[in-house]
Amino acid sequence: MKRHLACLSLSLGMAAVALPARADFSSCVAGLRSQALGAGVSGAVFDRAMSGMQPDMDVIKAMNTQPEFKTPIWGLSGRACR
Repeated sequence: MKRHLACLSLSLGMAAVALPARADFSSCVAGLRSQALGAGVSGAVFDRAMSGMQPDMDVIKAMNTQPEFKTPIWGLSGRACR
């Protein structure tokens, strides 16, 4: 049971990286639910784990403004050598 919840947590964390907007949250959860069921997690356990979950738009905003994706590579290499 703990192993399944750990796998579920990891899947949720990875899914958050790919989550483009709040509108996609329910479809993301539905996809995760089917993956969890396929991995042997019961629907009741998944539903309890996801109860009350909401996307954190601050995380998505921070994810979309990371300097690694906004700064040219030559700008990053100069910072690494300091």
